[in-house]
Amino acid sequence: MDGTIVGLIDVECEEEPGTVCEDRPGLGGMIWHIAVLRDFRRQGIGSRLLAAAEEAARARGIERFEAWTRDDGWVQKWYESHGFEQIRSYLHVYMHGRSEITGLVSAELELKPVRIFAHYTGHRPDEIRARFERVHDCVCYERRF
Repeated sequence: MDGTIVGLIDVECEEEPGTVCEDRPGLGGMIWHIAVLRDFRRQGIGSRLLAAAEEAARARGIERFEAWTRDDGWVQKWYESHGFEQIRSYLHVYMHGRSEITGLVSAELELKPVRIFAHYTGHRPDEIRARFERVHDCVCYERRF
């Protein structure tokens, strides 16, 4: 706006299916970043960036976009309001301190973990949330053109 960059979108487009995005039908484009400066939000800039990126992607034969986000409710609502659907999720689990780490890792090499970052993909997410202090939902959204 008036010569100032107020937003950006960064999309990596596949040349072969499954090389950047989830292994699903058709070529995909991964939205790595989309951002609008705080003072310029809620003016449709993100929507215009998305539309321009989709137009450019279609010209390259891209059939869908994917985007990953964590448990930021307003971000998830933005994607959903733009026709994205959740296709996959898992938990980001950060473990630190003796009480969270003890017994989780066997140390054949005499390693003593101090902090651990893990992805939980099992079927007991409530148990994981109750056991560890820092757990985040990581959600993949997809929008087909």
